[in-house]
Amino acid sequence: FDSAGLHRSKDPGVGAFTYWYDMPNIALRDIQSGEELFTNYGVEWFETRADLMGEIPVWRDFDDADRIVRKIRAVEAGVEKTRKHTATSYPTNETSALNDTWEVVLNSSKQALRRALPPNYEDLEGAIQHGTARHSVGGQSSIRSQEWLYENGMCIDSIYVNASNIPQAGRGAFAKRFMPKGSIVSPAPVLQLRKGLLLNEPAGFGLLFNYVFGHPESSIVLLPYSSTVNFINHDSVNPNVELRWSSSPLHRKEFLDMSSKEVLKQSFGLIMEFVSLRDIQPDEEILLDYGIDWEGAWKKHVDQWQPIPGSENFKFAEEAMEAMGILTFEEQKSKPYPANVRTECNFQKTEDTIYENITDPSFNVKQSFKMKWKPQNRGDLQWCDILYRHNTTTTASAAIYYDAMILPRENSNDETIYIHNIPADAIALVDKELTRDQYLPNTFRHYIQ
Repeated sequence: FDSAGLHRSKDPGVGAFTYWYDMPNIALRDIQSGEELFTNYGVEWFETRADLMGEIPVWRDFDDADRIVRKIRAVEAGVEKTRKHTATSYPTNETSALNDTWEVVLNSSKQALRRALPPNYEDLEGAIQHGTARHSVGGQSSIRSQEWLYENGMCIDSIYVNASNIPQAGRGAFAKRFMPKGSIVSPAPVLQLRKGLLLNEPAGFGLLFNYVFGHPESSIVLLPYSSTVNFINHDSVNPNVELRWSSSPLHRKEFLDMSSKEVLKQSFGLIMEFVSLRDIQPDEEILLDYGIDWEGAWKKHVDQWQPIPGSENFKFAEEAMEAMGILTFEEQKSKPYPANVRTECNFQKTEDTIYENITDPSFNVKQSFKMKWKPQNRGDLQWCDILYRHNTTTTASAAIYYDAMILPRENSNDETIYIHNIPADAIALVDKELTRDQYLPNTFRHYIQ
């Protein structure tokens, strides 16, 4: 996270691009060549969409499904062993009977578990081999051959991110290799959104508005979500790429003949491409003409922009942490953090944590407890005050620990918890809500035309 050197006291480009970048995806295990990549969206992502998608299986459902298919196979193996021992012959309608039995299993399961289980008895072998989770997304077919990828795939490895050569633009996209005129520099699958959906914060249109493709006569905007294409900056004089609809068979071109209302009802399917207008050299910045309306709006913004009063002393939480470190509540009285910064502690309750009730009944306050921090208490960041700093020295190392008070949220019934021995790496300075540059009232907002 950084502002690429821009500051709200002097730069009209502040808040006009995301300061978050370079977030890597780390392989959790060995990944085969051609294997489809999956990540964990979290249980909440599915549970909050149950009214639209029904009950979607999550990890616990797939764990149950794995146990069921293994148990069914164990029963089947036991029956087979008994038959061999007793020389019992197979009934002619056994396959039908097994399918009927599996149908009973499916019908007696809740919806999420039923979706995690293979739909037919014949699919049990694949579910056991790959696990029900992988089987549900194709099993072995989710690993593509090199021949299939060459014929159907689209390269997303042609550009990289670095500091842009364009003033006020922050970061930009650069060519990894030579690309001749007419090359597909990068595909850009897009998500169609209602333009008004992005009107969601005090500054007007949200930051996402600067990354979408739009048109003044359309109620729809298109958000590209391919790797690194959102770093491609504007140049109307010497652009080296243009946008066009993809020629890939994966592009759902029938969407283009639908009304805006019909398109918004569809899921994914629209794909665009950044295509080179001329030969592009290695390490050359990739530049697109954003359109005359965008350029006019940016020029007007720069001409009229004035810094917010008092902004010359502004520091982000990350900068405050580097400059000031972790300060106790008493230390902050003489050396306060910037007004936009607060302290938060990494903490979650666990069943095996011992809490001592220290509530004083003579005061009309919420309940108070104290406890000693343990690694299993590491969880979400919560608002806290740092009460005391102390050193803990062992034969192996010396470290700084803190005592802290977890503060209850406003208008909540949460108790106050006093924590002893919380490590420094479990404490963070964070910016208060709506204080980052993207929420400033004088930030630039305009879609790419």
